[in-house]
Amino acid sequence: MGDIKKRVILFVLIMLVLIPAVFAKQGHMSLLAVSQSGDTYFGSPADLYLEIREGEGRVFLDTYPLTKLDTQISMRLSKEIACDYLGVDCSKNDFIYTIKADSNIIGGPSAGAAATVLTISLLKDISIDENFAITGTINSGGVIGAVGGIKEKIDAAKMMNMTKVFIPEGESISKLSEESLFVLEENDTVKNAINLTKYAEDIGIELIEVSDISDAFYRFSGESIKQEKNFTVDKYYEQTMKEIAEELCNRTKELKTEILNKKINITSALNLTNNSNEDNILKAQKAFEEKKYYSSASFCFSSNIKYTYIILKSYNMSEDNLIKNITESENKIKQIEKEFEKKDYKTITALETYIVVKERLEEAKDYLQQSIDNLNNTDTAVSNLAYARERINSAYTWSKFSNNPGKKFNIDKELLKNSCMEKITEAQERYEYVNMYIPDYLADTKTSIDESQKELENGNYELCLSKAAKAKAESDAVLSVFGVEESQLENLVDKKIESAKSNIARQTSKGIFPMLSYSYYEYAISLKETELVSSLVYSEYSIELSNLDMYLSQREIPFSNEPFMEKNTSFLIVLSFLGGIVIGFLVYLSIGRIFIRRYVQKHIKKSSRKRR
Repeated sequence: MGDIKKRVILFVLIMLVLIPAVFAKQGHMSLLAVSQSGDTYFGSPADLYLEIREGEGRVFLDTYPLTKLDTQISMRLSKEIACDYLGVDCSKNDFIYTIKADSNIIGGPSAGAAATVLTISLLKDISIDENFAITGTINSGGVIGAVGGIKEKIDAAKMMNMTKVFIPEGESISKLSEESLFVLEENDTVKNAINLTKYAEDIGIELIEVSDISDAFYRFSGESIKQEKNFTVDKYYEQTMKEIAEELCNRTKELKTEILNKKINITSALNLTNNSNEDNILKAQKAFEEKKYYSSASFCFSSNIKYTYIILKSYNMSEDNLIKNITESENKIKQIEKEFEKKDYKTITALETYIVVKERLEEAKDYLQQSIDNLNNTDTAVSNLAYARERINSAYTWSKFSNNPGKKFNIDKELLKNSCMEKITEAQERYEYVNMYIPDYLADTKTSIDESQKELENGNYELCLSKAAKAKAESDAVLSVFGVEESQLENLVDKKIESAKSNIARQTSKGIFPMLSYSYYEYAISLKETELVSSLVYSEYSIELSNLDMYLSQREIPFSNEPFMEKNTSFLIVLSFLGGIVIGFLVYLSIGRIFIRRYVQKHIKKSSRKRR
């Protein structure tokens, strides 16, 4: 019996190991790396392996030799973008990335595009051509970003007999020093240049520029993963935002009329704020005519701040009058909060409305406090009071969206809390990533991350999620321009806006209109003509806030519905059948033989008695 029990235990242990292995997916692709020896850089082959198995949404990286921290961050981002690109929930899977090389390679984010392609191929069970290789960072919206050392990486591709190498768009012509492209990044005096396409062609490699992950994956696999491109603006949103724009822009006219009636020279008064208001008014009119109502409302809001400042300034208020005005504004905030807190949100739009109103009221509170802190400086106090007043008015107008119809969700506070914590982690990672290259550049973003943490501790998960998402977007905006020349910035912004559009289209196809995402998308388009950097930031906001629904319900798990399961169903049936046979055989060995032995002994006894 002891031997039989051991066999049963051994079989169970084998099955426990074997069955999870059946559900795991494994893949490989070659990496183009760069190694360094002294002051010389040279191409170096490397391998990237990925295993996806059931787990808890964790990302692991094993490298040999060791690479930099930013490589680990890059792998996490690759997984995130791949899952978002496919619209699947990867929180029930662990992703184990392994990078192996024969020599020390320079770590960094340049394997991001490769890791994303490999991750998508495993999640969708679509094979990729291992005669191809890619180098490039991966950024939000699936945009493939610039990298260095492309010549050396082409050399590495030659060592591995690659036929095609994909590089970020705009990098086929590179300045080059006598030793390496890497030297250029520290030396602006380099005058040499090299046509990398020609260089690759001369050694039998086709060099191809790619712009985003959709393009790259198609070239690796020959298969397109359908992505929604177009959408229709929600009618309720359009009508409500039109009313908001009209209300804010009518206020602009009223404030301007009041100023003119007071016979105040607007141009002279606005010089105090170092800005002209007429441009914003013209932009607002143009945006309204183009049905870009959020943009129109935003431009009028900016005008209203300046006009309100002029009017308040004209009163020559005493300190007591300032305090009285501040108190009135504080009471207005309390009134809106009281009315608004009674509302319950069951749709994405209602949740976003809650976030927008709360953010504006909190911002107004901060400016009122700054006004109190600067009572000894009348100009500053009035300026802060003017901003707070218009923020309060903006919050009130936005509250109109709270009753917007839409797809119902069970808004789970625990899910919101977890998503808030996840966003803070992601934002912190992106911030640290930027900080490695440009220390202290994103001080305001770091402040936003800290504020998100405070909102988490105070149980304000909605505001935490929003602030952390925006902080992450700001870091992504900076990461996007790494290695991008000024002449390529407009092209980058176009790609980001297109990515935002695709995300919105994907949401609307699910019956969800992402109000905030669309508003920022529209504003990014309006800003592109005059403020490229601001346009880039708002397109990042749009991308980051486009999929809030993922935090409000459980999404499909890749392993439960992907072709992998369909292709292996017969195998699993056979495995179960064989397992049943083996278990049955072991049961026979342990129990069946006992019954047979007893049966035989019984009949032997009967025969013996008969013989007697």
